[in-house]
Amino acid sequence: MSYDLNVSKLTKFKGKTIFLFDSSTFCRYEELSLYSGIDFFEVVGKLDRIVFLLTNEVIVELMNGPRKFHPKFLLDHIINVDGSMDHSLKENRFLYEKEGKLHYLVLNKVSAVDWNQVLLCQNHSDLVLVTNDRKLLKSSKVILGDRSFGAASLIYKLLEMYPDNTELQSLEIKSKELFKHEKLGSIRY
Repeated sequence: MSYDLNVSKLTKFKGKTIFLFDSSTFCRYEELSLYSGIDFFEVVGKLDRIVFLLTNEVIVELMNGPRKFHPKFLLDHIINVDGSMDHSLKENRFLYEKEGKLHYLVLNKVSAVDWNQVLLCQNHSDLVLVTNDRKLLKSSKVILGDRSFGAASLIYKLLEMYPDNTELQSLEIKSKELFKHEKLGSIRY
């Protein structure tokens, strides 16, 4: 059922780059928004070729987190996961298809929420996973290749697409200040 809903939702975004944010990415950019006074999510929402989504499981993580986040402004940005793994488990086996046969790789152990995000991206080739989680990034790079990258790279990728966007330029400067001249987080691939 969720697959059909996802296909319907993703069809609306045809021709756009669709970024799937994990909770660590969302929190990093929320922190940047508070620091800079520029709402990152509002800026991205105005970009005509970009859409960002979060899974229903990431929304639950954010709601149950220390800030008790309320997703009312994100209702149009929620996509359902395709998997149904027990959330108390961690998984390190990732399926992939080669020459019409299913295989699996043993990679880093990640949470059920993270594993489901990789699965969602595998099932929907329009999705690009953006994470600030080192283990998730290392595993997703193997499975998804260029359709997975670190949260630090997002502003730079957006600036490549929109080099004259002054809000993105300001966010880049503020991110370097906030995160001590690192590339927004500890990882950048």
